[in-house]
Formats: sequence, C-alpha cells, structure tokens
Amino acid sequence: MRKVFAVAASVAALVMVPLFLIVGVANAADFRGGNSTNVAKGEVIDSTLFIAGQSVEVAGEVNGDLYCAGNNVTVSGIVHGDVMCAGQTVNIRGTVDGDVRAAGQAVTVEAKVDGNVSIAGQTLAYGGGASARDVHIAGSSVALMAPVTRDADIAGEAVLIDSKVGRNVKASVANLRLGTGAAIGGDLEYTSRETVAKEKGATVTGATRHNVPTGDESGKEAANKFFASFKVFAMVAMFVTSLVLVALLPRWFYSLSERGMAQPLLSAASGLGVSVGGPIVVMLLAFTFIGLPLAVISLLAWLLILVLSGPVFSFYLGRLLLSRNTSNVFYYMLAGAAIMLVVSLIPILGGIVMLVASWLGAGMLVLEVIRRWPNPVYTLKTTRRKG
Repeated sequence: MRKVFAVAASVAALVMVPLFLIVGVANAADFRGGNSTNVAKGEVIDSTLFIAGQSVEVAGEVNGDLYCAGNNVTVSGIVHGDVMCAGQTVNIRGTVDGDVRAAGQAVTVEAKVDGNVSIAGQTLAYGGGASARDVHIAGSSVALMAPVTRDADIAGEAVLIDSKVGRNVKASVANLRLGTGAAIGGDLEYTSRETVAKEKGATVTGATRHNVPTGDESGKEAANKFFASFKVFAMVAMFVTSLVLVALLPRWFYSLSERGMAQPLLSAASGLGVSVGGPIVVMLLAFTFIGLPLAVISLLAWLLILVLSGPVFSFYLGRLLLSRNTSNVFYYMLAGAAIMLVVSLIPILGGIVMLVASWLGAGMLVLEVIRRWPNPVYTLKTTRRKG
C-alpha cells in the first residue's frame, strides 16, 4: 500500500511541475484587469505582466513576459520577453525581444521580433515593419508581407507570400501565391492540388517541390488538415464555453477552485486515476450484457468530467494568478482560459500542460462530487393515513 501511495505521489508531483512553474512566475508579476485596461505610453512594468479585459492596450514598456487576453488586444510598446496573447482581434506592434505566440479570429503582427512568431486563427497577417527569425502560421487566410530571417512554415486555405524569406518555405495550402516582392533564399516545398501562382519579380533561389496529394496521401492530407483545424476550433470553442459557464455558475467554479487550492496533489492524483481508470471501468462493464447500461452511464459521466476539466482548471489558474488583484470571477476565467489557449500552441510543452490541466481539473471535480454526495439512506419514512 505504501508503494502504491509513493508512486501516486511521485506521479502527482511530476505532473504538477508545469503548473508550479507558471505560478512561480506569477508570484513576481503585475496583474491588471477591467473592462478597458491599458499600460500607457511611457509607463514601465518591471516584471511579467498578466493583463485581461474587454479592451486591452499595452503601449508602455514591459521588462518581462506579457500574457494578454481580451476581445480587442493591441500591443504597441516594448516587451523584453515573450508575448502570449489571445482574443477576437489581436494586433501586435512595437518591439519584442523574445517570441510571439498569438491566437484569435483576426491576428496581425507588425512587431520587430528577435525570436520566433507563431500565430493561429482565421485571418492572419504578418507585415508592416515586422521581422522575426522563424514564422509558423496556421489559418484560413494568410498574408506574409514582411521579412523572415530564417524559415517560414505555413498552413492555410489562401496564402500570399510577398516578402523576403532568408531560408526555406514549407507550406500546406489550397492556393499559394508569390507576390512581386517574394524572394525565397532557400527551397520552396508546398503541398497543394493547385500549382503556385508566381507573379513577375518573385524569385526562389533553391529548388521548388510541388507535392500533389493522390490516393492515400490525399486522405492523409485531409485528415491532417481536419485535425489541425479541429484543434484550433476546439481550443477557441473551449475558451468561449469557459466564459459562458463561469457567467452561469460563478459560485460553483469558486467552490471547485477552493478544493484545488487546498489539495493540489490529491486533486492531480485523483484526476489521473479518473482519466486512466474511467475507460477501464467502462470496458469491464461493457463486457457483460447486464453491465452494459451502467457502461453507457459511466462513459457519459467520464466524458462530461473530461469536457469540464478544461474550464475548471482555467478558472483555478486564473484565480491563482489574479486573486491578489481582483475578486471578479469573470477575469479569473478570462485570464486562465486565454493562457491555456496560447500555451496549447506551443509544441510538446503545450501538450504536457494540457494533460496536467485535464488531470487537475478532473480531480477537483471528482473530489467536489464526493464531498457533496449525500450518504444513502435505505430506510425511508412513510406517512400513514389516519382512519
């Protein structure tokens, strides 16, 4: 029994590491929230900044990383760190010493970025005075209109490249167009059913490889595009769902986060057990005809827990980050959900954090259900009629 407990505690501690890293950064951070919130031009923030609201504008200087979320987000100042933002409309200008990661319906990057740029959404533009080492873009309509020092990796329906790319371009597109200002210093490799439309003046120094999907490749390409699009859609949908749920059930989310704050390791261990053990229980019940109805009920309950685990963890994370600065539950959810949306775009680390989120969120749900579940009473009182 001691060995089992030791293993469970070790696993719980391991999966909590990414969360503690985020919270550790938050302890030395500045938090701002409100309907319309900003960092004015000339203002200096000497720490990591978490800022959320209906309208967000950062025009000052941030000596640390910047996390922002809102309906309309504009970053026009100087950031001496990474920028991670999510919103319906996101505009990033100014100067960024680190990397830029952003997601939204319409995202525009016009900043001078020392690191890499990763953006996802519907309408995406990288242009103006922008510059970056590597650029990774996934969306429906994509415009690459500013220089890229090294490589560009693009996925989209309609893609326009009208700028200089220092090395290679790799694209998976429906339609690809090279404008008159396109100058690719290395190779151009693209997967599409259509041939690239190359305007006069566009150049490719290296080789041009056109991969036309046929047969099994066509099915694989369609599947890859579907899952890539579904991932972005699922994360944005979860972001919106989280805000709706906290608006409807604020006290419920607050109560769940209390459980996570009081027992984080137990919550993570419980969530891990539910995530792994749920399918096993469903399969064992489904093996017998008698247990089949219970298997269906168990499966639905397990799926419900997994779906709700994301919003629960997002609220918990937002409360950890903002509790010293505000008591507004909507801002808790907005900040936490935005951070999870942006972090999900980071390869490998994003997957780890999302796994941790599902375990901890599921654990908080399970512990709260156990706490509130009434003890069964098998002897019922009956009322006898007189006469």
